[in-house]
Amino acid sequence: MIKEKDYAKYLAEVRRSCLRWQTLEQRRFESGAIIHGIYDLKIPGYNKHFEMVLPNRGFEEVIETMPNNIAVLDAFAPSSFIRDLSIKTGKIGLGVALALNDYRTVEEKLLDEELNIIQLKNADVYTSRFWIDDVNAHLAKFSKSKFDVIVCSPYDGWEILDKNYINTSRPDPILVWLVTQKLWKLLSNDYGLMYVQFPIKDNNLLQEWFSKMKRSGIIVDNTYSTTSSSALAKLIKTKKSPINIPIIPGMHI
Repeated sequence: MIKEKDYAKYLAEVRRSCLRWQTLEQRRFESGAIIHGIYDLKIPGYNKHFEMVLPNRGFEEVIETMPNNIAVLDAFAPSSFIRDLSIKTGKIGLGVALALNDYRTVEEKLLDEELNIIQLKNADVYTSRFWIDDVNAHLAKFSKSKFDVIVCSPYDGWEILDKNYINTSRPDPILVWLVTQKLWKLLSNDYGLMYVQFPIKDNNLLQEWFSKMKRSGIIVDNTYSTTSSSALAKLIKTKKSPINIPIIPGMHI
């Protein structure tokens, strides 16, 4: 199994890329220009994106069938989706959003505070020093150990994280695995749900990876989107599921 410490140099490059984008976005925001890479989608946007792996009424139906006081994590996004979902369902006890920057209005921040929604602003997403401690602290504060639902749909966020993405139109498989692995560790094994976009254009490779996941004990519902040239999947984690996500086939170990 890959050890994250073996990729310290690689992750340092990712972090520098994130920080550069964070600075550029902040400057654009302050100058009144349109901000890149901020997909402020609410429920309809997420339902449209993940419609092939969602029930008829989308994420609202998913949350309504779950117990009260669940914990939801949205990676690569501001807090608007979780806020919208919390207001519509009344079932979210804790929401955490991982964003590159914080462009919420004062009113939105106050509403998030009232709804127990935290938006973390930190570009250091893939090093062991990053947000795991912050996230676990928030989980403990609300008597939670893991998240019940995790959503990860970076869209063009891979361009921010991987300097080779612009030239190759595909992120490094190591990066994709690391993202998935870090989020998987935060997911509850009591039928926790992860909705994730995998930006790998090789459908055969994707199907082989999904097959490895299924054989390892992960419940997988997946489809391939020709529109976004990526896979959209719902992963279900149970007590029979592995601690680690299987590595991508052919990835260097």
